[in-house]
Amino acid sequence: MEQLDDILLLLRKHVAGNLTEAERKLLNGWSKQHPANKALLECISDEESFFTGYLDYRTMYDEEVSGRLQRIEDTIMESIKPVHVNRDSRKRGMFRWMSYAAAVLLVTSASIWFVNQGQTDSQQIETVIIQDIQPGGNRATLTLTDGRMIDLDEGRDGVVIGSDEITYSDRTPLVVVDRKEGPMWLELTTPKGGTYQVTLSDGTRVWLNAASTLKYPSVFEGKERVVEITGEAYFSVAKRANQPFKLIAEGQELTVLGTEFNISAYADEEVIKTTLVKGQVQVQNTASGKVSSLVPNQQSVVRPTNTEIMEVDVQPYVAWKDGYFCFRRTAFKDVMRQLARWYDVQIVYKGDIPQDTFSGEMGRELTLNAALELLNVSAVRVQIAMGNQLIVH
Repeated sequence: MEQLDDILLLLRKHVAGNLTEAERKLLNGWSKQHPANKALLECISDEESFFTGYLDYRTMYDEEVSGRLQRIEDTIMESIKPVHVNRDSRKRGMFRWMSYAAAVLLVTSASIWFVNQGQTDSQQIETVIIQDIQPGGNRATLTLTDGRMIDLDEGRDGVVIGSDEITYSDRTPLVVVDRKEGPMWLELTTPKGGTYQVTLSDGTRVWLNAASTLKYPSVFEGKERVVEITGEAYFSVAKRANQPFKLIAEGQELTVLGTEFNISAYADEEVIKTTLVKGQVQVQNTASGKVSSLVPNQQSVVRPTNTEIMEVDVQPYVAWKDGYFCFRRTAFKDVMRQLARWYDVQIVYKGDIPQDTFSGEMGRELTLNAALELLNVSAVRVQIAMGNQLIVH
């Protein structure tokens, strides 16, 4: 088995059809050493058959790989949602758990191979080795009024704002609050690939998605409870009949008493989407002045020129809070945007944006390559490149 890393390169060149004569002799000699070697060489004719054939070969003849595959099989149902991911395009397909296991198996071998297929048959197939990219996690920074910035513990998932102190959600002390100075304005910021929770002083719970910032006081005083958001967050607002909760985002203001909703207000997106799960909210378009009311399973889409209200399936908009992606005929560009924020990658399009859509669910704990494999996006040729770039050909 010591030769496999070298043989792998020769097999890939065999698939590409660019073996030198010396390499061809070496590969033929290897194929004669064992019937399984010969069977593998004869069965591979393209990228798909290479991937499945080589995986089967190593699973059967490499004890270390076989053991890792068994461990993956034992835990696979904990790693992906039971609903399979479908790809809504001309080439539809149902993607079994094996595609995820195969991707993880190759990743654990240190690197994974992608093929950048040329535009014409005369062009050579280029093979590159890349490292896989891990998913995001509990990452955030808490900024205090005096400018101090605290990198929050990745081993914990949330903070609680109390009247006398700020603690982690397990009550581990974090910051002492000096009540004599009045309310402090705090900022909770997540980077790309980060998520965190905060329980505000009134009991309101907020889940912050990647690349987002929430500004809020240590204590709510006055007639309203006011917070500000950029990015995406899920709110479970505590009821206070005499003190409405107001959420300010670029381009809109939300007013609620007690409710649950998701808001997506990223600066790099053209619209703000508010999706109501429970209760009732009022949405004011700050540019037009229009005020709209939402009931559960409705979504407002705020643009500078207008506000649109529509009935929606809320699950695709709130699934991130519970640790998974949910797609419902989601456009390729929107899927890539979600992956970019969670895996902290830059999407680079080399040509027109594919018109594929995707439906299904998958866990956010997958590595990037495992997610791409499960989505079966190879048909549109997606390649992970150096510098955390995701190249779409």
